[in-house]
Amino acid sequence: METFVSPTVQPITFAEYDTPELEKKKEFEEPRPSKDDWLAYLGGVLTFGAIIPQIVHVWRAKSADDLSYTFMLMTFIGVSFLLLHALINGLKVHIWNNMFFLAFYLVLIFLKFRYGKH
Repeated sequence: METFVSPTVQPITFAEYDTPELEKKKEFEEPRPSKDDWLAYLGGVLTFGAIIPQIVHVWRAKSADDLSYTFMLMTFIGVSFLLLHALINGLKVHIWNNMFFLAFYLVLIFLKFRYGKH
């Protein structure tokens, strides 16, 4: 059986794909530590650090009635998705920030269930 090869279709070689544009795309897709990572760390520390006064307040007052279940659930789910995105893309700064945030937030959720009205 003969194989028909179209005269207009050329075989593709890998060398055709190694273009400067593709190399730039590869560089963009590969996360590397940046000199600006300190901004992300600072933002993360301030974000999960903002939960600490709320945890202390609920613990001292032994009351979590002012905390909304809806707000807490939506925040927890939203940050979980951010963590998943960071894990998929290998964004180490955001992985650590979101892990700490979720850990502190779990403490707050525990206190809400313990001291809040059911």
